[in-house]
Amino acid sequence: MERIVYARINARLMDDRGLSYNVVENQVWAADDPLVRQYPGNFSDEPIRVLRTVAAPPPTEAPVERAVAAPGQKRGYIRRTPKEAGRPAW
Repeated sequence: MERIVYARINARLMDDRGLSYNVVENQVWAADDPLVRQYPGNFSDEPIRVLRTVAAPPPTEAPVERAVAAPGQKRGYIRRTPKEAGRPAW
C-alpha cells in the first residue's frame, strides 16, 4: 500500500516547474509526491482532525487520588521526627 501524508496547512505551494497547487488542511497526499518532498514541514503522518459521527470515547487516564479523607474515613499517617525524615532539627 502506498504511504500517505496529510497536509498541515491551507496554502498555495509552488513546485520546481513554477506550477502552483492549492493545499488544503487535512488533505491526503502521496508521501513520495515531489511537492511533499519539497515542503516536508507542511505535511504530517497523522491527520490534523479526525471526523466522527458519534462522541469520542473518554480518555483512559488513571483515577485521581483524593488529597483529603472523606467524612468518617481515617487516613493512615505516620509522623516521623525530623531526624527520621533526614532533616535537621532546628
